[in-house]
Amino acid sequence: RSVDVTGVQTCALPIFKLRDVWNKFCAVPVFSAIAKFISFEIFSEWVRTALATAKEMLIKNESLAQYVYGDNATAEIEKLKKQVEAQKSE
Repeated sequence: RSVDVTGVQTCALPIFKLRDVWNKFCAVPVFSAIAKFISFEIFSEWVRTALATAKEMLIKNESLAQYVYGDNATAEIEKLKKQVEAQKSE
């Protein structure tokens, strides 16, 4: 993280990236009709839930973590555990 970047900017960055994904999703003709019924907030919640589930799966399944992270699996699992604990305390 750059010294010049504030906490607010860091916090907003994932939202802007997710918004960009949402905008691209909405631009695809096949999905544009669906997007009329699904708000960005619902989409965002679905993504948050999916990411939380993926983290839990990686923490619980060493073989999966090894496949995803390779030789760095142990260190990455520890990072995920810290992230999950931090989110629980929020």
